Amino acid sequence: MKRRKRNRVDTVIFMGDLMDGGREWDDDTSTCFFPDQVNIFINYAYIALITIIIIIITLLRRYKTQNAYRMLKPNNNAFRLPLHLLPRRDPQNSVAERTLNLHHNDSDDEQASDDSDDGFSARRSRFDARATSGTFVAFRKEYWALLLRDVSEVAADALPFYIFLLAEWIQESFKLQKGTKELVIESVSDVPLSSWSCQGEGRGKICTYTNLCISSSFEDFVITQDNTAADPPPEVNLINANPAADLWWAPRAIQRSDLPREHAVYVNETVFVYGMYSPFHFSHMLFNGLLPLWQTMQEFGATRKSWTYRAKNYWAEPTLPALIDTDFITDAPDIIQNQWEAVTHQQQIRPRAPICFARAVVGTGNACSLDYCERPIYGKRYQSFRNQATRFYSDNAYWNLKAAHSNEHDMACVNFAVEERIGQCESPTIVGFINRKSRNVTNIHETVNAIRDIAKRDEKCILIRHIDFDHGCSLMSTEHVVRDLDILITPHGSQEGAAVFMKDNSVVLSIDHRGYWEPWFQWVMTGMGRRFYTFQCNDDNCLDFDYDIAEKILSNEDIHLEQDEIAKYVSWKDKEPVAWLTEYLKSHGIGDRESYDTAYRLTSDYLNAAPRKIDLERFSPFFTRIIQEMDELNQLSYPEVCRRGKCCGFACQTVLGRNVFGSLADGKMKAWDGPISPTGPDWHEDD
Repeated sequence: MKRRKRNRVDTVIFMGDLMDGGREWDDDTSTCFFPDQVNIFINYAYIALITIIIIIITLLRRYKTQNAYRMLKPNNNAFRLPLHLLPRRDPQNSVAERTLNLHHNDSDDEQASDDSDDGFSARRSRFDARATSGTFVAFRKEYWALLLRDVSEVAADALPFYIFLLAEWIQESFKLQKGTKELVIESVSDVPLSSWSCQGEGRGKICTYTNLCISSSFEDFVITQDNTAADPPPEVNLINANPAADLWWAPRAIQRSDLPREHAVYVNETVFVYGMYSPFHFSHMLFNGLLPLWQTMQEFGATRKSWTYRAKNYWAEPTLPALIDTDFITDAPDIIQNQWEAVTHQQQIRPRAPICFARAVVGTGNACSLDYCERPIYGKRYQSFRNQATRFYSDNAYWNLKAAHSNEHDMACVNFAVEERIGQCESPTIVGFINRKSRNVTNIHETVNAIRDIAKRDEKCILIRHIDFDHGCSLMSTEHVVRDLDILITPHGSQEGAAVFMKDNSVVLSIDHRGYWEPWFQWVMTGMGRRFYTFQCNDDNCLDFDYDIAEKILSNEDIHLEQDEIAKYVSWKDKEPVAWLTEYLKSHGIGDRESYDTAYRLTSDYLNAAPRKIDLERFSPFFTRIIQEMDELNQLSYPEVCRRGKCCGFACQTVLGRNVFGSLADGKMKAWDGPISPTGPDWHEDD
């Protein structure tokens, strides 16, 4: 899936109304605050803003009047005072009943040249005479009267709103000082003492805290009793990946007498502290981050008001925006460490002033469906995750609201989707194709024609949807374009993770290049309950090549081949690519072991990135059986489908034994309910 070029945002925390100000939530509050300020100061700012607006409007009206006043100056050749600004004090001698005009037809004016000093002096004398006669003096008095009238009119217009805002501020200030159900402002020294306890051991430990405080200035901390020796808070691994990626986190312990002289926001809610292995990689974000977080939140009774705090990232880059979105999980903010990590309005940079939480759950127990994790993601958690996203994003009002505020990249996969219907019926089998610029399946058109032939022959109704992730896609858009798919056909890659939003027991066909295979998605698909098959081309008639990709990968290692040598390397003629490149490196003085390791690594990179074709001779009968069996298998539980040998292929025995049947790892990683049983068979194309 393409990394999205999302706009960075400076976010404001909203409790109760987090998204764009247009969605109503279950919360009964709408409190908001910035990172280093709280609601009471926001209300001060509102009042100051209204005052400034009153002053500006008054000054503008005064400027209009003052312009008229300045027009009486002698360097103005002509002046006509607007009637509504003329003095009205003396009806007998009202300026409104006559027009002041400095271009007089008097004989003196006709004799005086406009360009001469004498002419100007004459006009100035007459002007001064008028002023001394009382007309201009009266106007000056009227000017100040008009200014006072302007002030009173503007103030009167703004007074109701001003009073309303002031009343809101007083009410809010009283509530904050007294303490609402969720939020209270108080000194850090008034936050109760912290406590903690843990469950699990080692990499899989999860700890719960009371009164945990988060702050960028003072680091994250807990409050302990003065002059009391206590064990420091335990370190917890926040990453759900292999041991080499473990990152450990623990708050500081600060005795009450050493607390900073600061006010804190005290939130009477739970915050879940978690980590991300790779927030910008779609499948790692989901299966090594968001899903473990979801499972932990469900296990510890999270609500829509529970907060989240991403305290660690193992593999993150400022130039690669995160793909995570937590809006369908919780209405509360997702606190992050750095400005460049903020990609949604729900994400809030860790504030300088402390935010203290009544409860905290730290860690997710090193949970995932891969073989390196300490505990599984249970099948029912995958199902509830999908159901939660579907319910949330299928809300048309919310979908329309968020779509309207999403950028072009986030909506690209929705806007670029193309559908083709084969046959007429109310409920067609929906087949999705995801193709990519890299790892491109080069015979999609021929594959669609084969499906069309199958549908006509067997009188099946099929809807084909072409999905494009190369231009970008958000989590919400991904769920939208795959939620109703029965079958997904895609090259191997991160975009296969979108299957988590597909129907239960739906089918994913992963298209690999000849010679390349890895079981990563077998692990997560069997955990979530998707029927997964690695469809690999093994014949010369369905091979495809890209000499430029091969040359680029080799040149990055300072290996430079001629074009004919590259053709021999990737062609599978006589020798497979790893063997060919190993011999080449040996002939250039590289040792046996190093040459093989280098050849294997570079060839894997090429085969993973190279274009590939679907072997249509094998595909057509296999696809036919999938369609024929779909109605029957959809009535079965996922473990029963696996017992029939219809859920994972090929080489899935280890995966099935660990994730589905529990025959491996003493059943500790078993993701599905039911007793431990012998591993079922692999899924074979000709079964």
